[in-house]
Amino acid sequence: MCSIFRLDQFLGTPYFVAALPIAAMLATCVFALELFQPWGSDLTQPNSAVASALELRAWPPYLSGMLAGSVQGVLVLTLGDTIGSSTSYAAMASLVLVTEKMERLSPYLRSYKRSPAAWAQVLFCVSSVLGGFLSASFSGALGTVPGVSGLAAYLGGAIMVFGARTASGCTSGHGLSGSGILFLLSFVVLPAMYLGGVLTAAVLSAAQG
Repeated sequence: MCSIFRLDQFLGTPYFVAALPIAAMLATCVFALELFQPWGSDLTQPNSAVASALELRAWPPYLSGMLAGSVQGVLVLTLGDTIGSSTSYAAMASLVLVTEKMERLSPYLRSYKRSPAAWAQVLFCVSSVLGGFLSASFSGALGTVPGVSGLAAYLGGAIMVFGARTASGCTSGHGLSGSGILFLLSFVVLPAMYLGGVLTAAVLSAAQG
């Protein structure tokens, strides 16, 4: 059975030897994108020049990325796990296993029921939702963007969770964590996610005329 899961293992090099060139390449891409297409140009409503940090509609992506990375460090040092969101759904679903007999029916869900790392992901997701709500409230953006129907949101969420668990991780699990540890599967899943998003946006745009 193959035991090679990370790029550095595949290449037979130390982690930093494989990671530093990738980090340099990504940093160069970010710099080039910012040079030719500044992140602020994508905002439908620009940040106010007199707004405080909490009142900004958006923060610079590189600042947000560094903050997310700092959260990653705390989680790794305290629980020995990395950031991910889809694990939280498995942890919540494990609550239906209320007896030992029911736990034996699903070893998969049982493994998440008493896992501190899994419940840390639940806290991460709840905090993300709360943070988004507070950010939108402080910036005056809450309720200003049209959403989708409740049914569409539910079906879309169900499909995303199914896909995330099938792919062994979601955008945060593969994007923030998997790529950071050079997980080989992440380098396959991430391009597929972006391609799927671009194709879906193109189809919806064409359907709406």
